[in-house]
Amino acid sequence: MPSISSNPSEPNPEARQRLFIAVSPPEAVLGHLAKVMDDLKKSADSDQKIKWTEAGQLHITLRFLGSVAAVKTEELKENLRSVKFKSFDFEVKGLGLFEKKGASVLWAGCEQNYDLSALKNNIDKALKKDFKETEELFKPHLTLARSKSPSAIKELISTGLKPRSSFEVSSFILYRSELLAQGARHIPLEKFPALAGQS
Repeated sequence: MPSISSNPSEPNPEARQRLFIAVSPPEAVLGHLAKVMDDLKKSADSDQKIKWTEAGQLHITLRFLGSVAAVKTEELKENLRSVKFKSFDFEVKGLGLFEKKGASVLWAGCEQNYDLSALKNNIDKALKKDFKETEELFKPHLTLARSKSPSAIKELISTGLKPRSSFEVSSFILYRSELLAQGARHIPLEKFPALAGQS
C-alpha cells in the first residue's frame, strides 16, 4: 500500500525519527472533542497554565517506538503491513487524570475494548524482533491537555463535562512526531487498513 507521505531521496543513514503507532478518530469525533475542550477552557482558571492539544492532533497511542533510524522505516512499515485485523466499534467516554513527574495530564477515557487490545498485541508481536516489549499497562486514552498543576486538571474534571462518542476503528497509522516550540506535530507516514469487507 502506498505511504501517506514519502521522500524520493535516500534517507540519511545517521538520521533518526521519533515514531509512534496510533488510531486516529474520524472528523466527527474530533469535532465533538474540540467542543468539549472549548467548554472546558471557558471554565478553566486563567491563572493556571494549561497546554491544550489541538483537536486535529488527538489520537489513541497503541505503541510509542521512540527514536528510530530513518533507514529502518521501510522495514518497520513492512512488518506493520503483516498485521491483520477486522474493523471494530470503539467508544470514547469520560475524563480522567494521569499524574506524572513534573506534569499532569487530562485525558478523554476509552471503554475497555477487547478488539483494541488484540490489535495492540498483534502490533507488538509484529515488532518483537526489533523492539523490546513495553511493560507499561495499556490504558487507551486521548490526551486533551497538560499542566504542571494537578489541581488545575482536577478542577476541569470537577466541571462534570464528559465527552461521549463512538466510531469504527478501520485502520491504524504510523506517525512521525516533531517536537516544536508550539508543541508536537504528528505527521502520518502510512495508514494500515483493516481487512476489506469484514467487521
